[in-house]
Amino acid sequence: MIKAKETLSLLDKYGLDKSFVLTDWQRYIDDIIPGISSYMIDDISGYDFSKDCLPIINEAINKKDIYQTIIDNFNDVTKGLDQSFIALFDKTIDVDIILYLGLCNGAGWALKYNDKQLVLLGIEKIIELKWYDKDKLKALIYHELGHIFQDTYGADTDKTFVAYEDNMYWSLYTEGIAMYIEQALIKDHDYYHQDINGYKRYLSTNIDKLIKDFMADAKIGDDRYFGDWRDYHGFGDAGYYLGARFINHLMIDHDLDDIIDLDIKEVKTLFGEFTSEYSIDL
Repeated sequence: MIKAKETLSLLDKYGLDKSFVLTDWQRYIDDIIPGISSYMIDDISGYDFSKDCLPIINEAINKKDIYQTIIDNFNDVTKGLDQSFIALFDKTIDVDIILYLGLCNGAGWALKYNDKQLVLLGIEKIIELKWYDKDKLKALIYHELGHIFQDTYGADTDKTFVAYEDNMYWSLYTEGIAMYIEQALIKDHDYYHQDINGYKRYLSTNIDKLIKDFMADAKIGDDRYFGDWRDYHGFGDAGYYLGARFINHLMIDHDLDDIIDLDIKEVKTLFGEFTSEYSIDL
């Protein structure tokens, strides 16, 4: 069963409606999901918190005037999700969707914690990226639920490999599946929630170059593709576009039940077949 909970209305209880104090935030998040604060702090350990994260968090705290709009959109988007999944895929998922103030772990984060599937929606990143209108929030939630769907019925989405190249192709595959499910729920397989400032136009026009660059970069472990902070010719999340194109291509001749449960060797073989449609000169 899909359950949704907003926790922005709890921020004042911990003083987080006025300023950010890490110890207060730890009490807040651990009361919502017991023990998770250390996990989330560890997740951002590679960043300079004061420089990279704290300004984004403080900006969100200062934008309390739009909290109710976000809460209303969140409640509206999360209604009837079980029925939507059953109608499209003949099955649903067990997951808690939580709207919360985070540490810049991500606008959307699908994970399993203490054997519980979670989708965590960080208000600080949602505000930074301006993904709080109903359409953007809907796409974000659908995308993260796509990861939970694959993790429930198919491949382990958190799998890692020794070869960085394999990790790149695995990201392409799993993000492509999440994009496919997002698009299916929205009922538009040409929809990309990342499409601002010409994102879709540029990547679609330069799909041959995108494929060639991705294949070359994967060999040397240069990730310009996964994350809104990445930069592929001025665009983040370019790998999400390529992944969606890849999975939509596979769905022409395959069933979703088969496609969500591939291994890395099969992913790379099928990607090679996908690229054969393009003029790729390596």
